[in-house]
Amino acid sequence: MEARIADDWSVKYHGENRPAPGRGSKPLVAAHFAVGERPLAMEVYNDIPFGKGLGSSAAAFVAGAAAALRAVGEDAALDRVYRIAMELEGHPDQVAAAVYGGLTLIPAEGLPHRVPIHPSLRPVIGVPDSQLPTMEARA
Repeated sequence: MEARIADDWSVKYHGENRPAPGRGSKPLVAAHFAVGERPLAMEVYNDIPFGKGLGSSAAAFVAGAAAALRAVGEDAALDRVYRIAMELEGHPDQVAAAVYGGLTLIPAEGLPHRVPIHPSLRPVIGVPDSQLPTMEARA
């Protein structure tokens, strides 16, 4: 994700994973939410497949907010980016993973904490062939 100050808001996607026409741009929404009316030109590079349970929506909101804050010279501290993305996404587990990386513990109150992972453990990720929105998967 790249963002720079511009005369008008714009977003350009690179790669295979881009929103369908009319679906809106989550990075652009997050950027606008983070910095208000200051227009930015954004370029999005996304390798996370949509609708596969890998947190693509959370990652888009996180990247958009962080890139926008940096572009206008504001503080892009992880905790601030987490709070902004949570306002938009609503899934703390996915937002925490996108912001802090690794394994995170999410308390009922307060901010997530990153938990060390023993080096002998290796993650395994299964990616389904079909799409399944998070709300349906959790129902």
